Amino acid sequence: MVNESGASVYSASKAARLEFPDHDVTVRGAVSIGRRLMDPLAELVKIDPKTIG
Repeated sequence: MVNESGASVYSASKAARLEFPDHDVTVRGAVSIGRRLMDPLAELVKIDPKTIG
């Protein structure tokens, strides 16, 4: 199971929009959650710690 905390924050971020300019926030959020499954720490460092619940 993958915790989705912060995925919505990343999906709306400038970094996500630059990385996936042709996709909406739903797709960017799904990518973030999938990446978190593969490498949690690498994905979590992209998110401001204050936004993680």
